[in-house]
Amino acid sequence: MDFDNLIAERINDPSGLERLYRTSPEQFTASFSKVFSAHPESITLKVWNERLNFKSADGATTFLPEKKISRIFVVILLALLAGFIMDLPKVFKSIETAFPGSSFYFSVLPALSAYFIIKNWPVKKITIYIITGLFIISYLYIEMLPAGEPHPYSTTGMVNAADIFFDNHSDSIRLAYAHMPFFLWSLVGLAFIGMDFRNISKRMDYLRYNGEAIIYTAIILICGIILTLLTWALFEVIKVSVMDFYEHVIIYGTAASFIVATYLTEIMGKISKSIAPIIAKIFSPLVLITLLGYLITIIILRKNPYNDREFLITFNVMLVSVLAITIFAISERGRVDSKTANDYIIASLVLVALIIDAIALSAIAFRLASYGVTPNRIAVLGANILIFINLLGIVINYARFFIRRHPITSVEVLISQYLPVYSGWTVVITFGFPFIFSFK
Repeated sequence: MDFDNLIAERINDPSGLERLYRTSPEQFTASFSKVFSAHPESITLKVWNERLNFKSADGATTFLPEKKISRIFVVILLALLAGFIMDLPKVFKSIETAFPGSSFYFSVLPALSAYFIIKNWPVKKITIYIITGLFIISYLYIEMLPAGEPHPYSTTGMVNAADIFFDNHSDSIRLAYAHMPFFLWSLVGLAFIGMDFRNISKRMDYLRYNGEAIIYTAIILICGIILTLLTWALFEVIKVSVMDFYEHVIIYGTAASFIVATYLTEIMGKISKSIAPIIAKIFSPLVLITLLGYLITIIILRKNPYNDREFLITFNVMLVSVLAITIFAISERGRVDSKTANDYIIASLVLVALIIDAIALSAIAFRLASYGVTPNRIAVLGANILIFINLLGIVINYARFFIRRHPITSVEVLISQYLPVYSGWTVVITFGFPFIFSFK
């Protein structure tokens, strides 16, 4: 990230300068003096100069960029806390959870929310109360839902992942389980933007953060896997079993990886801003080629999504994956209005996804008319309609960008504005469907 240019672009935007400073105080401070030297007449920069360099009567600077050691301490503390919560079911066998992955989602995601609240400090107390309250309410709600009948292959009678994802007893509750992580992800987003709902750019920044954090998390987890294998091999040679203990290390390491990755996206800004666009440019054409090949194959083999339920499910999983990759590619594109080959690839990818969604919608409508209404069909229909509208908007805005009627930022704005729609749909499914369909 070129802070010199970013500061210069925001000379007349005080709130923009403040947000930029909070992304990386160290880089902002390092670049500020150069920009201030080039624009000494700017009143805004004069104020910032005093803010960064003002010395009190005893010569002590009263406003300093936050020290790295303090941020590292916060990261370590949150990582240990998340690991402790995630490890509780392993330590205390009596702790049972109905929601699969409960210990993960309700340890790592609250910790990430706390990190962003601390990063954005000072924040309004109401922000802390709302986010904390929603996490607590979500946990109590999801754990108190009736679990349904045990899976026929279960010998213990206890609820486990197989009960939830293979037992057909309660579609609405399985849907609530499946959508709860996305709702909790939205709560992390609220912490990231500081409850500043009107700020579209912060929403896009949150999407960029997710893409970059995924990259760092993957690297950390790969290194963790290598360390685990190495540890196992070394102790195996001397006939010492450490895996019972090391399971706890794995849990703590998994929890920490997401928090450390978040920290790295901040301190390694320049590197992540370079890697993410490259990955997006590499994967966009590969996904497009794969998608086209898949469509051609199903046409040749005459696969029918109207009567094949598993095929329709695969279709929808592919659609959501393509949407995620498309949003990642657009978020990492940059805001230069000159057209690139990758723009045409992304637009083609969205167009193909739109065709897939149209086919999926017609297949879902057919199944609804033929086999009746179920929670699964309504949920999939609603999601496909929302995705179709989103994809159509992206295609239209890209078309306008190509004929120079709109800047590329119009695509980003559309994506950012649409995020609450997806969050709203997860709320309906998670908290509404079990009651609407009487827990069936």
